[in-house]
Amino acid sequence: MKKFSYFIHRFKAHIVLSIICFIVVCCSGTKSASLTPAQPDLAIAQAHWPGTTMDQLNQGYTLFSTKCTQCHGMKNPKDYSADDWTDNYMPDMGKRAHLGQGDYDLVLHYILTKREAPAPAAK
Repeated sequence: MKKFSYFIHRFKAHIVLSIICFIVVCCSGTKSASLTPAQPDLAIAQAHWPGTTMDQLNQGYTLFSTKCTQCHGMKNPKDYSADDWTDNYMPDMGKRAHLGQGDYDLVLHYILTKREAPAPAAK
């Protein structure tokens, strides 16, 4: 009976630990929320590419957050320089993700815009 009781105790501990890990993972997802295009981003994009629309930034984000995360986690555009994105990562990753020129431009414009966007205010 002691072995069974010990097993139940360990099982409960694993369940509690699993729940805590699940909560931590879910809460850490808020970082990607700051990567979604916001209205201030539109002015940044339009300064570089006149005529850019919010819909285009959202399309770039959608491609970035779906295609790019198939092989690796969501990257923060601010973690790499503009030259890294334009000269290294996007040419290589764009080919691997089979992005056509239109989709490639949407993703690159989104990334470069988010690189320049101010960090969200702390809550």
